[in-house]
Amino acid sequence: MSLATLILLEVGWIVVMGAWVLLQKRPPVATLAWIFGLALLPGLGALLYFWWGPLRFDRRKHRIRRARDSLQAARSKSALFDRERGASEPLIRLATRLGGLPPMTATNARLFSKGDDFFGALEAAIAGARHHVHLEFYIVRDDVLGTRLIELLMAQAQKGIEVRFLADPLGSTISRARVRAMAAAGVKFEWFNPTAVARLGRRIINFRTHRKIVVVDGAIGFCGSTNICCDHSFQAMADNARRDTDIALEGEIVQGLQHTFFENWLFASGETLQEDGTDKYFPAARVGTQLAQIVPSGPDSDHRSLYSFLLAAIGLARKRIWLIAPYFVPDEALLNALSVASARGTEVHVIVPGESDWRIVDAAGASTHDQLLMAGVRIFLFGPPLLHAKSAVIDDSVGIVSSANIDDRSMKLNFETAAVFYGGDVVDRLADLFDEFRSKATMKLNYESDAPFARRLLQAGARLFSPQL
Repeated sequence: MSLATLILLEVGWIVVMGAWVLLQKRPPVATLAWIFGLALLPGLGALLYFWWGPLRFDRRKHRIRRARDSLQAARSKSALFDRERGASEPLIRLATRLGGLPPMTATNARLFSKGDDFFGALEAAIAGARHHVHLEFYIVRDDVLGTRLIELLMAQAQKGIEVRFLADPLGSTISRARVRAMAAAGVKFEWFNPTAVARLGRRIINFRTHRKIVVVDGAIGFCGSTNICCDHSFQAMADNARRDTDIALEGEIVQGLQHTFFENWLFASGETLQEDGTDKYFPAARVGTQLAQIVPSGPDSDHRSLYSFLLAAIGLARKRIWLIAPYFVPDEALLNALSVASARGTEVHVIVPGESDWRIVDAAGASTHDQLLMAGVRIFLFGPPLLHAKSAVIDDSVGIVSSANIDDRSMKLNFETAAVFYGGDVVDRLADLFDEFRSKATMKLNYESDAPFARRLLQAGARLFSPQL
């Protein structure tokens, strides 16, 4: 075959495959990257695009949507999810349209900032379960704490309690023996989005569940930033124990967490819910006084619910924007929104770790600090220990307890969950907790532009990878 023929075939390949990729309407940078990859790897590039590229995630998105449709059909008799609140608050309206879950109320909300307090309340709730226990976590380890919790779940399952346990294979380390033991005890355990490559020891890093959700009997729910491992326990780690923000909820708001759990569970397990069996998972609940809303987010939706909600909340803020994030790498839109908010006179304070467990993330985040500082944003460096909380206070009207970091991975690539509170005591308590963390942190005064050349070079290089951090 002549060189001219090969060139014509290559040009034809690039034109056809380039058009195919363009019609997918992906972000420009990703589209260009795939076109170059397909041009450099004829044949093999197409296989990679089909099996490991965005089309692979589209197929999983379709399965997630089917699971969501199944769940909505099963709970169609519940008036709670269709009830009109008559709220004109723009953030409530936005969250409802993006996430699909209406505002509800909590009869009780207990905030935790220390792991051992959270684990104590969690284990007590599980031990008191009468019908079911549902868990979804990014990190579950069979260390001392994880083993204790797993054994409690096994004991409850052996008593006839329904236990559904969903864990992410990228973040979790649970031995096969432990998984077999759970199955033998009656625990329904599933890995979220496992792949053949994952079973060989490697894992696709996107389309992960980063959520931390527990629902007991449809009546008590937990969410926040704490994982199931000893890293968060003072008893195990002493002064090195991570600090977090989690919340235990009671009342109808728990049904929002239940709905969010079931979406991923039905996708991962293939289980179906019968319409006449949903009452036991979505029981009637008393109306409380604390208005709240569960805002789920994930790559299965183009809405990017949490990302859009945060941008809107920042844009509407007038008094204060207080953020805590262990991994703080805002994209250009969030960076500009925070800068503009501070420039117009809104108090913008951000607490981040002085040093996290991911040096490249720290470097990428630090590359954004100068723009924020010049706009008047105050940045506080906490730790050690690592501040792993993910929370926010906007004015006096909005408080957020979330599993999401402020980076592209959480906002656009992972499945996350946030509990949003509108006014009331929870917002005040989140503000008090922010004050506590801020009082133990050091305000950043130096500009990164004055840092040594090697540090600035590392930051600039790390920023290139920020869409995947």
